[in-house]
Amino acid sequence: MLIPVRQWIRTTFPQGGRPTLRKVQEWFAAGHVAGRYFGDDLYIDDSASTPHPAAVQRSRARIDVLA
Repeated sequence: MLIPVRQWIRTTFPQGGRPTLRKVQEWFAAGHVAGRYFGDDLYIDDSASTPHPAAVQRSRARIDVLA
């Protein structure tokens, strides 16, 4: 199923570890994530696994809860 790229970012990655829109566009251009452009809008296929899962990794950024 194709979903808007911003929605895919929000539902796939935790807050504080989300990639930028530009980074996801780079992944798409390199073939690391499946998707399709409709006009100027990128939609990502969230139903299939990526062909290069090592290239797309969730961030392991630490969150300082005491800050």
